Amino acid sequence: MPSLRYEILELCVDGCLLASTRRSMDGCCYNPRMLDLFRDLEEKLLRQETRNSSGEVATLLHPDFFEFGGSGTVWDRQQTIDRLAHEHPMERSLTDLTVRSLAADVTLVTYRAVARDLASGNEWHSLRSSIWKLTDGRWQVIFHQGTPTPALLRGQAGTIEADIGNTCRAGFLEDHR
Repeated sequence: MPSLRYEILELCVDGCLLASTRRSMDGCCYNPRMLDLFRDLEEKLLRQETRNSSGEVATLLHPDFFEFGGSGTVWDRQQTIDRLAHEHPMERSLTDLTVRSLAADVTLVTYRAVARDLASGNEWHSLRSSIWKLTDGRWQVIFHQGTPTPALLRGQAGTIEADIGNTCRAGFLEDHR
């Protein structure tokens, strides 16, 4: 029989469009609809046409948004909107997307990103994390961090899940003893 805590979580989850989401011991979300939703949201933020549209970016960023940039700079919401509106065109992609529910209305999304300069062909690789908050029926990113990394070589082992999965599981088990 499910615990009261689990039943309440299910009710909250259903109210947040997360119906039938199941989490494993590592806290990861394995609902394909949720993975697709957050992949779409993150990819939308990576698209140049979105980044150059202050209005579109503003709808995706929570009013309390801030970012720790790869350079170590802390950006607030308005600085981010202004910076993206004048950004140099780049081709961006993501891989290894994971989704973890932190609360019924808060989700952590992690992934690897590659940005490629269309003119020079230079690439920049990073690990990314975003915290999304459901506000007034709409998911908005409230925090983002990008950490530069070397390129993952073809055939090299390592996904975000493999890199942090054991740590995630150990922390989850420690918190729930």
